[in-house]
Amino acid sequence: MSMGGLPQQKWLQAALYAGLLLLFAVAVAVGMTTPMPEDELALEQARIYIGNYLETLPAARISGFKETLSDVLLNGLLLLLLALGGTHILGAPLILTVLFIKGMSVGYGAAFLLLYPGLSGGGLILLATLPPNLLLLPALLRGSAVALGLSTALLRRRHLPGFAWHRYLLIYAKLMLIIVAAALLHGYLTPWLLRLAFIAT
Repeated sequence: MSMGGLPQQKWLQAALYAGLLLLFAVAVAVGMTTPMPEDELALEQARIYIGNYLETLPAARISGFKETLSDVLLNGLLLLLLALGGTHILGAPLILTVLFIKGMSVGYGAAFLLLYPGLSGGGLILLATLPPNLLLLPALLRGSAVALGLSTALLRRRHLPGFAWHRYLLIYAKLMLIIVAAALLHGYLTPWLLRLAFIAT
């Protein structure tokens, strides 16, 4: 397999994806085990906040456009950092840091949502947010793998004569389209699924 003149053996690529997936899983675990506020009052306020949100959700008017735009800006920035990391011989730490921080945020967010007890709480929210993440997380993993592969090649060779940079940009353009699709799911499908779930309960 190759990317614009940069050959990669299949087993090496598989090992790269496995390593990145392991890093992400560790980051999620770290995020989930990050200590919550020890103050019982703060925890109770968090539960009340989540509970109020869940109770008002069916009648709430959520701006799908604003939710979509926020997701596109946030995750688009992460993708841009990954792409920039791949263009530098010392970009590997940036790439791994971006992926780790994303994993930690996912884990911490899941742990925070589970503060609200019961099936109608965090579990349903996690279920509703699954569709966009099925697009977003593979896209970020793919972007990390491509960037890390290029950064490593630059470090080994110092330069890549004849490298097709337009193909590198094309890969990230396609990944950006996936991120936009994931943001649309988050902005429009997720609120609908949540409303449907709470009406059913």
